[in-house]
Amino acid sequence: MYTLIVKFDINQQYWEEFEEKIMENARISFKEKGCIQFDIASSSSVSNQVMLYEIYQDHSAFKDHLETEHFRKFDSETAHMIERKVVETYNTDLHQCLKR
Repeated sequence: MYTLIVKFDINQQYWEEFEEKIMENARISFKEKGCIQFDIASSSSVSNQVMLYEIYQDHSAFKDHLETEHFRKFDSETAHMIERKVVETYNTDLHQCLKR
């Protein structure tokens, strides 16, 4: 599996618009064949920060995600809203989900 953590610092004036666009992107992304998990969280300590936690079947599935129309649309429509973006990637061959 291939896991990403993406942190966005959003210009506060675009917060609501960004929130709508990231939610739409997440809903569509989660329907992709290789997407296993797509979570969104807002920071409890940094008022303008959003974090994504994404798990894909493999790196190839993630690369396919980057080529989708909805991701390209999200990326182009939100670029001016983002003050900072940090992407961390993990190969999670040892990944194990614990669920109740």
